[in-house]
Amino acid sequence: MKRIILLLTACLAALPATVRGAKPQTDYLAEARRMAEAEETARRTIAPLPDAPTATWGEACLALYEATGDSLYLHRAHALADALVDEQGRIPAYDKELYDLADLRFGAFLYRLYQAGGGDGRYLNALEIIRSQLYTQPRRADRLFLPLASEADTVRIEPLYHALPFYCMYAAMFDQSRVFDDIVLQCEVVDECTLDPHSGLNLPAHPAPAHVLLTRPSALAMAGLADVLDFMPWDHPFRRRAAGMWQRMAAGLSQCLPRKQAAWGVMPDRPAGADNPLSLTGTSAAVYAVAKGVRLGYLGKKEGKMAVQAFAALTQQWEEGKKEADSAAWYVLAAVELHRMQQEE
Repeated sequence: MKRIILLLTACLAALPATVRGAKPQTDYLAEARRMAEAEETARRTIAPLPDAPTATWGEACLALYEATGDSLYLHRAHALADALVDEQGRIPAYDKELYDLADLRFGAFLYRLYQAGGGDGRYLNALEIIRSQLYTQPRRADRLFLPLASEADTVRIEPLYHALPFYCMYAAMFDQSRVFDDIVLQCEVVDECTLDPHSGLNLPAHPAPAHVLLTRPSALAMAGLADVLDFMPWDHPFRRRAAGMWQRMAAGLSQCLPRKQAAWGVMPDRPAGADNPLSLTGTSAAVYAVAKGVRLGYLGKKEGKMAVQAFAALTQQWEEGKKEADSAAWYVLAAVELHRMQQEE
């Protein structure tokens, strides 16, 4: 009898999930590929700029290349970079004297492309040019970078977290250990200035005209912090504090999520609806950051389930034809990260 039970159990396990009555796992790479093809078609008439949206799309292509091994996505990333970086490694369309911190995300993309593509001296030169912006980036009295030269005393979480992963990548690549302390200062001052203690999330700016939480900047901050930890030295004391910030942000998103709602509206602490539509970019960036946290062991299964449900809501919105400026890139990044999380289970 025991043998028969074991045999039946083995046969049942071998059946497809749909036959067993269980819900089949989502093919996240297939979802990412579908979105990538739709977005690539849409982008063919758009001239790329060395800005955050272009960089995020380039990083999405690289993430797909790393997950699938399909060189098509690496070629697309190279084509994007080569449209902006000339033969001498200069970036004609980039003006560092604008001192826009969000532009440093293009540096993060070039760094990842340099690593994935076997190295290209032109990209190294371009990285030097982008890094040079931070040597003269205007700062506040407390040494915090200003997001733009024209914003004399403003703290914004979104552009700073576009910039800090590149700053950390560059420091790790060229062994500039003293820079890590500056990165820690940037993270901690921004967090302290913008933290909303009631939700555990961060306000988009300080000072702010109104005390309103927004999903997109909160999620991008969490994603940026996740990417900073990729390059922060393992023995640096900030790593534990940063992990705590990451966990607090994920808990804040979970607590803000209205009952019976799978994803976040533009304002995360209010029910989604006509006056608070679903934040496609914010939800995608949140899924990316949460799934990455689960995969690396910083977050648990509860948060992983939240990310899976939020992604399903995003997929439904996409199928209904809804889209934001850079939501496709973040959707691809989220899908690839969910695939990696799924592989670790």
